[in-house]
Amino acid sequence: LNCATLIFSVTMNVVGCVFAIIACVLYSIDVADSSFQWLCDNTELNNCTYLAYYVQTMLMDMDITLIVMAGFQLISSLILIIFGMMFLCGRWMEKVRTSQTHNN
Repeated sequence: LNCATLIFSVTMNVVGCVFAIIACVLYSIDVADSSFQWLCDNTELNNCTYLAYYVQTMLMDMDITLIVMAGFQLISSLILIIFGMMFLCGRWMEKVRTSQTHNN
């Protein structure tokens, strides 16, 4: 594996972690502020109120699913960053060892 490719992969996984954190925050804000009651008039109980609750429930379920998926992306990106850094450090330590044995 080329070192430049590995460094690029680790960098892209760091960017993926940042986007996953931003997604979790934005979806959490959306869950907290989701309400469709303003669409209905409050004069009487009608089907609009029930529909608004149904749409609000669907939106909250979708947001919770997207938070979980962003969490999975965050975890997988962190694991790939750790493995990539271990591989890079292993190559660096291998080069240091070979240069020390050649110098002695």
